[in-house]
Amino acid sequence: MLDIARCYPFSLGIGDVMTNLDRLAITGAGLHDKCTLPIKWLLAFGFSRHRLVQCIQLITQLSWSAQLTEQGHGSAAAVHHLHPAHAAPKLALKSFLHMCRALAAKSASTLAMHRRQRKRQRLQAKSPHVISGRNVFVNDLSAYMKSIPALTMNSQ
Repeated sequence: MLDIARCYPFSLGIGDVMTNLDRLAITGAGLHDKCTLPIKWLLAFGFSRHRLVQCIQLITQLSWSAQLTEQGHGSAAAVHHLHPAHAAPKLALKSFLHMCRALAAKSASTLAMHRRQRKRQRLQAKSPHVISGRNVFVNDLSAYMKSIPALTMNSQ
């Protein structure tokens, strides 16, 4: 895997990037990958080297982990478990969408705000400012009955 890091376009980010761009500009044939060839063309047409250095620095920040592939396999397994009759292209598309579901998820602060709003709406639906005479009578009666010791359940 590290042999790939020594090849173009990744080798452009090893050491001094400007020197690597100068070396790429004078390099002859033999560039076949889809990333290095456009960089060479941009150099030939006089594109800003500063911008190219920024692009190459982004390339060096790419992840070298297999985690994304493993997550893709996990998503495909989950989708295939629910839809075993799907063909491979449809399964691949649905598993990709399954992996992207976190991009559309709401943040924790948004979810907390919605919980508080629902709680406030439930409390407002109870109308605490509206008290009927019946409620007051039942509360007073209940308090009176609890104050009489002879009528409690323990005295039986």
